[in-house]
Order: sequence, then structure tokens, then C-alpha cells
Amino acid sequence: MTMDPVSSASQTSRIELDPELYERRKEEGLFRLNVVRNSVVRAIAFPLFAVLVVGHNLLLSIDTPIWVLITLVSYPVLAWILVRSLYRSWPGIAEMLLMVDLGMAMIGIYGSGGERSLLFFLPLARVIDQSHTGMKRTLAFGHLTVGFYLALILLLDFVVGREVSWGAESIKIASLYIASLYTASVARAADSKRRRLVSAVDVARQAADDLERAMHRNELILESAGVGIVGVDSNGLVVFANTRALDTVGLTRDETIGRRGHDLARHRRSDGTFCDGTNCVFLATLESRDEQQGEHPALVRHDGRTIPVEFTSAPIIEGGVWTGAVFAFRDISERKQMEREILAARDAAESANRAKSRFLATMSHELRTPLNAILGYGEMLDEELSEAGRDDLLPDLRRIRSSGKQLLAMIDDLLEIAKLETGDVDLEAESIDLVALGRELEDVMSAACAERGNTFTLHPVAPARFGSDTAKVRRILLHLLGNANKFTEKGAVALQIETSNDAQQPSILFRVTDTGIGMSKEAGRNVFEAFRQGDETMTRKHDGAGVGLTIARRLAQLMGGEISVTSIPGEGSTFTLRLPTQT
Repeated sequence: MTMDPVSSASQTSRIELDPELYERRKEEGLFRLNVVRNSVVRAIAFPLFAVLVVGHNLLLSIDTPIWVLITLVSYPVLAWILVRSLYRSWPGIAEMLLMVDLGMAMIGIYGSGGERSLLFFLPLARVIDQSHTGMKRTLAFGHLTVGFYLALILLLDFVVGREVSWGAESIKIASLYIASLYTASVARAADSKRRRLVSAVDVARQAADDLERAMHRNELILESAGVGIVGVDSNGLVVFANTRALDTVGLTRDETIGRRGHDLARHRRSDGTFCDGTNCVFLATLESRDEQQGEHPALVRHDGRTIPVEFTSAPIIEGGVWTGAVFAFRDISERKQMEREILAARDAAESANRAKSRFLATMSHELRTPLNAILGYGEMLDEELSEAGRDDLLPDLRRIRSSGKQLLAMIDDLLEIAKLETGDVDLEAESIDLVALGRELEDVMSAACAERGNTFTLHPVAPARFGSDTAKVRRILLHLLGNANKFTEKGAVALQIETSNDAQQPSILFRVTDTGIGMSKEAGRNVFEAFRQGDETMTRKHDGAGVGLTIARRLAQLMGGEISVTSIPGEGSTFTLRLPTQT
């Protein structure tokens, strides 16, 4: 008997969805069926058939040919030898022996009286035996059974010469055929069951393939992640670990899976002792079932090397039930080393900056002392030469005095920069009269602008007062106005003062506008940097150290304000100082 692959699978308690394993198990099942099981069935059935023939003949007083008995008893042995020796190279031998079984049954019927035998129905056992394989196969064996029996009757009638009652034999043949048809109709249920099973197996196999692909894709994602990932069950035993995690702790997969995660991720406490699991940052998620994240400075690798790690742990919830946790971590040794280098570089830069500021403060003081003496003696010489009538020497002397004053102003700026960088600046809050401040600035700037052929305009100032440091506000505005005058020639410089009624941020706005050379956007971004004047070409053409606007902005920020600039090359610039109404 040969079983259909799906039907064969249906006889087992488990359907294999892996195609290769399914085919291998199917071949093994067919081998056991055709070589072992069918051989055992023949070894039992045909000797029993011989006994039935003998009993039947004794009952009907019919002589039993001895060769029939010998054939029925020896056939199972011969069939076992043939199928055992030929099945691997010729599996069709099993199918052929099933048909030979029907021939052996006809020999038994012949030996039990032929047309007089009451055992003519026994070949239907082979038809019934095939009913679970499907209707077509059952019909085929039904026709074979009827054909074999008809051939036997024809042999007895026309070859042996017996008188056969064809009326009675027709009834037997019809009975065999009807019984075969009935068995085939019953076998339709097997076909339907098989089709449903095939469909179910196909769906299950497709689902298994999809699941395998999804699992493979997820495994690739986890393996490709730039962090170590470890999954543990509710008991803290490792059920998954990607390659990055294994490399980080220095273990193999066999050394990891199934072991307690806390024992593998050994780490030291701040006092240098190994963590025993109490108040452990890595076990916090298992204990609290809440997500945890942070850094740990002392994860101990399997080789004994200690590394810092950054980690995140989260619980795994399935159907509302806590089933474990997943840990993601990575070695941050390089980042920590980089942070140490950055901190060292920052400390070195801050130290150098403080040294620079101290140097500027010291040198500015040392330069101012002799320079003040030079300017003092220059002023005395100016008076003496004027009294002596030596007007021819006064222009050169006054140029010396003018250059000295410029140098002194530059030194004052450098000293102020140094103070601002070291934080050695104090604020004195006063009540400032905007109208008076505007007039004071107008007096100073009108003369300074006239020297460069510029006009200075002070827009009408509404009477108002605000609280701030008068000296520093004046200094900021003088830097802004002086800068506007420096980069404007035969143009206009204007100052507009107004109050902002913003309820969230009440402030005073000072707008300094000029019609000078203006600047590009890139120059506007650099204009507040120390020792720069927008760009290098401007530095070469105009005097100054390039610290005035830097001082102005830092003083403004010190008082809680800010300076912004808008400019168009060739058309001029507008600097806006915003100060809070109360510093």
C-alpha cells in the first residue's frame, strides 16, 4: 500500500512545515510503510488466508491443492525479500506488489473452489485499504479487483473447462463492483479532507515562511544595530544576545544563552567591589518593571578589562503580562576618552585665556603709565611753545599728542576687554534721563562727525527715565556712534531713542544709523568678534583695534540687553541696542 504524502502526514501527530524536512520525513514514512508495515501485514494476512481456504474447503468438502497453500505461505517471504532489496533503487516495486497481492488473492479463491468459493469477496479488503488515499485510487483498485476476478472466471470456463454459471457469477461481479463503487464514494471524504489539509498546510507553510523571514529580518536588524542587545526572561536568564553584546563582554553565545544575565555582566560599584545584585542599576528593570537608562563606569569584560557603558533597559510586556526585559548597551570608552580630551583642551584654553587677560591687564597698565606721562609732557610743551611763539612746531607736537591719545584709547579698550573676560566688572544701577543722555551724546558726536564731513542727527527723544549703569550705557553708545562715524564719510549718522511697551519685556531701544559703506552678511556675523572689523580689507583701510563693538556687545549682555545689526553693502548699517528698563 502506498500513501499520499499529505495523507501520510495526516496520520502523524505533527505536520512538518519545513519543506526539506517534510520531504525527508515523507520518504522515511513511505519506506516504513512499504518495506516494514506492508511486509508485516502480508506475513499475517496470507497465512491466515491459507487457513481460511483450508477451513472453507473442509466445510464444502473440496480438495485443497497443496501448491496453493505453499504459494500463499511463501509469498510474504518472497515479497519481503524483493521490496527490501529493490525499494531504494526502484520504489515502484511497492506499487507492483500491491497488484500482486490481488493476484495472490485470486490464487486463494481458485484453491477454495473457484466459482464455488465463498471467499470471492476477500479482495475487497485491498479496495477498502486504499479508501483513505482518495477516490481515484480506490476506484482503480476496485476495477483491478473486478478485472482479476473476471479473468479467473474466464480462465476456469474457457481454459480449465469447468461449467460456470454466468448468471451467478454476474451477480458476484456486480456485487464486487457495487462494493468498490460504494467504497470509492466513501473515499471522497478522504479527498475532501486531503484538500482541506493541503490548503491548511500551504497556509501554515506560507505563514511559517513569512514568520521565518520576519525573524531573519529582525535578527539582521538586531545584529546590525550599533549597540549590544540582550534579552532575558522573567527569571533573568539570557534568551538572546547579538554579536555586538557578546563582543562587548567578551563571551561566546554558548557561554551566554540560558545563564543569569547579572552573572555575565559583572560590574564594580564605586568602592571597587563587585555588585552582588542589591540596589543594582542593571537589575532595576527586573525589579521595578520600569524603563531604566544611564551610564555605568565599570563593566568588567570576561578578560578582566573594565569599560564604561551607556545602557537602556525596558520591560517586555506580552498580553499585559510581564515576561522579561531587553537591555541595550554600548562601550563608550572612546567617547569618554574624547570627553576627557575636550575637557583638558577646554581647561587649557580657559587657562590660556585667563593668562591672556592677565597679560593684557598688566601690559595695559604698564603702557598707560608712561603714555600718560608722555601726554602730560606733550601738553606742557604745547603751552610753552605757544607762549614762546613757536607756532611752527605746534602741528607736529599736536600730531604726537593726537596719536598718543589714540594709543591710550586703544589701551583702555584692551584693558576693558580683559576685565570683561575675567568678569572683573561691576554694575551701578542709576536712574538715567533719556533726554539728558541724548543731548550729551549729541554734543560729543556733532563735533566728531563734523571732522569727517558727516552730519549727526538726534531724533526727538520723549521724556523718560530707566534704571541702568549710566557710564556703561554711555560707553556702549559712544562705541556704536564712533563706529558709525568711522565707516561713514560725507554722510549722515543718526541716533533714535524710543521705549518698547512690550508687557513681557519692557525695554529701551537705541538705534544708530549711518549711510556709510555697509557690510555683507558674512561681515555682519563677524563684526562683534574681537580684533576684527567686518573683513580684512576694512581692517587695512580704517584705524582701530577692532574691539569697540566687542566691548559694546559684552557690556550690553552684562546688563541683560543685546545688540543686533542690519546692513546693506554700499548703503549703510543700523545697530540696535536693546536694554531692559531696569538692570
